[in-house]
Amino acid sequence: MHAARLGLGDQAFQGMRTMLQKYQNYPNGMTNNTNGVFEYLGVHLTAMNESLLQSYNDKIRVFPAAPTDASFVGRFTLLAKDGFLVSSEREAGETKYVGLRSQYGKTARVVNPWGGQEVRVRRTSDNAVLTTTSAAEISFATAANTVYVVERTAKPLSTYATSTLTGTANQGEKSLSGTASTLGLGGAGGGGLVNDTMLTYDANWHHTTTRGYGDHNDDTHHSTTVGSAASYTFTGTGVEYLSERFSDMGNVDVYLDNVFQANVNLNIAGARQAQQVVFRKTGLANGSHTIRIVNKTTSVGMVDALRILTGGTPATGAVALRAQANGRYVSATSAGAGNLVASAASVGSSEQFEQIDLGGGTIALRARVNNQIVCAENAGANPLIANRASAGSWETFALVRNTDGSVSLRATVNNRYVVAENGGAEALVANRDAIGPWEKFDLITL
Repeated sequence: MHAARLGLGDQAFQGMRTMLQKYQNYPNGMTNNTNGVFEYLGVHLTAMNESLLQSYNDKIRVFPAAPTDASFVGRFTLLAKDGFLVSSEREAGETKYVGLRSQYGKTARVVNPWGGQEVRVRRTSDNAVLTTTSAAEISFATAANTVYVVERTAKPLSTYATSTLTGTANQGEKSLSGTASTLGLGGAGGGGLVNDTMLTYDANWHHTTTRGYGDHNDDTHHSTTVGSAASYTFTGTGVEYLSERFSDMGNVDVYLDNVFQANVNLNIAGARQAQQVVFRKTGLANGSHTIRIVNKTTSVGMVDALRILTGGTPATGAVALRAQANGRYVSATSAGAGNLVASAASVGSSEQFEQIDLGGGTIALRARVNNQIVCAENAGANPLIANRASAGSWETFALVRNTDGSVSLRATVNNRYVVAENGGAEALVANRDAIGPWEKFDLITL
């Protein structure tokens, strides 16, 4: 909280992450530390609020303590002093606008979030510009129940692309990327990603956190005892088992409903791999099933997470993308080591992707050839490449369905559309402001 007040965004963010890792022990947000159960929740929420909006000393400041990481994306509507509902958005290190709804007609004082750049205050009801200034602070009179926008004169709000979001409430388990902290249960063993902490373990399994290797929630369970088992009962039509793979690891047996399915080898040479789908079973009767994972050697056996598949088709579907620019399929070239290029005449292993529903109309794409997630590298400035173990803002895309039946992908990190550059002759990159023929793809379910 003090870091946020001092404008130290990175320190404030790390402090909140540490608080969650240490004290959010239960999926209802509570802690098992008896010294201040509710205090931890209050401190965390206050620090988050202060990082996004401050209004002490009668001055409204938006994103006063945002992390410096260019991948940070923030959107909020919060209540400021004197009854102002303040909204703002920040992506790729840029604050887009400051919106204010005046509830009581007080005078508004806003600290210029763009430093010395010229800004204007616009009343949205009639688009009248009330004032234009390059001052460090903007002060203007307001009327009750009226909305105002503070925007840069050179780049007003109207220059940004907009979209209408629809959907249903996300009732699934929420997790803080890179930590073992979760919020909510996501239903009684229903579909979705299940962290390793939700499984039932025999003796001699060990929980490790803050591993830093890219595991789901940054934690795993592991055992070096032969015969030690982990199990989980779920409701669905399929299941995926996720683990690391590395040179110090052994193999495990996988059972479904007490029937042996496969011996899974977790041992590989070379670099450690995280969040690998090492076992997958689909086509089960929709109902209750139990997966059991049994360690078979004195080398490391591991559980990172399970992905529960529900409905008539798996929750993670296999798809291919065919660029309308040249009629060729998008390929994770060089077995995933190269950029995505619309260059393949037919669908092979390098042209298959798993479509992961992230909610709110957004998806991630995991290349099957290397089991890595597609990234708009360098906050969208570089071509797309499948090289990430998990999905963050650089790996999240809005799935736009066009009226002609095609789809387009908009990278959330820079709000730009993915293009098959140079008519498909060059790599895919997220750098277009509008949809044309080069930004359209046929989404083909395999």
